[in-house]
Amino acid sequence: MRTRTRLTPILLAAGALALTAAGCGDDGGTTPDARRDAAPTGDGPEADGPAAHKIDGRFAITDVALTTPGAEVSPTGAAIGGGALSIVFEDTNVGGGEVLHDSLTLTSGCIVTHFTAGATSAHPPHPPVDLGPVTLSGGGLLGPATDPCTFEDGEYECQVTAAAGGVGTALAGMYVTRDADPRPNVESFVTTFIIGGNAPPDFTGKLGTWVEVTGITGDGSDKVTGRFPVIAVEGVPHSFTVANPKATAATAAPVAFTGMNFSLYWGAGPVPGGAAPDPATGLPKVNYLGDGMAAVDISVPASQYFGAINKSLAPGGQGLILGDGCADCIQPHEMPIRIDAADTTTTVSFSCQTADGGNCGTSPTVAMGIPALVVAGVAVDADDAAISPVPFLMPPQESWLSWTSFNCRIAGDGLQIPNDALKAIVSVNPDRIETRVFRFNGLPPQTDGTTGNTYAVVVGHGLIGHRSAPPPQP
Repeated sequence: MRTRTRLTPILLAAGALALTAAGCGDDGGTTPDARRDAAPTGDGPEADGPAAHKIDGRFAITDVALTTPGAEVSPTGAAIGGGALSIVFEDTNVGGGEVLHDSLTLTSGCIVTHFTAGATSAHPPHPPVDLGPVTLSGGGLLGPATDPCTFEDGEYECQVTAAAGGVGTALAGMYVTRDADPRPNVESFVTTFIIGGNAPPDFTGKLGTWVEVTGITGDGSDKVTGRFPVIAVEGVPHSFTVANPKATAATAAPVAFTGMNFSLYWGAGPVPGGAAPDPATGLPKVNYLGDGMAAVDISVPASQYFGAINKSLAPGGQGLILGDGCADCIQPHEMPIRIDAADTTTTVSFSCQTADGGNCGTSPTVAMGIPALVVAGVAVDADDAAISPVPFLMPPQESWLSWTSFNCRIAGDGLQIPNDALKAIVSVNPDRIETRVFRFNGLPPQTDGTTGNTYAVVVGHGLIGHRSAPPPQP
């Protein structure tokens, strides 16, 4: 099984919320009963059979940028950003967390849920479910074309099509690894692959993808095989550069290789430099979603869990800015990580209102749903050995011991998280918190009329921040 060590784990953007009174799901998989009571969207009666598995899911298609201090000092010297796709369907009859806080109302509220590691633990997450191939298309989805997204190792991923240059086999060339960080005593390695041959692949337009490299053998091959973010494709079109956390030293000279295979994935997570402005357009260099002038189309064939799903929704929130003009307004990386038990007054707010110095970004002009400001995230207590010194890397999910997921939303432009919700979030004494703030365009909860299974759809732009626990006191 592939260890999830990308900049954002599978749970990134999984905070797809029901934007009406039907309630909301959360990152860990718990689903309030109100979600299940949404009006059916089909004509058939509810049935037992395969849907005895109560399936709840969400399509969260997002374009994000990191606000974490240090994220701008990436190998490219610019902020991290890019596409972050989350397609999550779970069997809610198996496992499930402990709800610590639930203040959901018709138009706003929060839910905080506690989970523990292991299928036999007290509060295990719901297991993921393979819904079958998911096709994403439409003018609202930018970048290279992808094959239908498939379920691999517990998560969905979307591979760039072979026709668009997303696959290469048995290639020869050379690679060079260097330290790209100019600061003294700080190492940040990148590796450039240069492909040779009579008809080498063209990597033009692949900035912001993630690449899976296999097949290279020999000394040091373990440092250049695996999955990496593509951070540059400048220069010759048959070369690309990746941020390489596996590397521990620069190569003394170019290293020749043969037998290289690669696969490219789009929407697999933000990349270093992806949020840097393009001088020609002023927009981020990596754009996964558009400005709401065109829709993202989602298509899923009928399965034992749902009838055929075909939905269109345009993204919201391009250019999202959170203001600091209210007394408790914060940015995502400023989320509290410790709150004293006697504290009954601390609250935090996230606002894109102009009065607070914010900007809610673009609004869709087609395929409009319900606009909402959404705050979602996870606070993780992990194995100490898995805590990266890099402040914007969450521990690998396999190392999590206990965690809380949180989901807050409002059908408006400003949202406050109350004191008791904050206390619930930090109740696991987390090592690191990841907080995601989105301006979404969303659909009301959808319920299959035959099986009673449910799902939500949200599309939009967001900001992600991280905060780490203070070091232990002597």
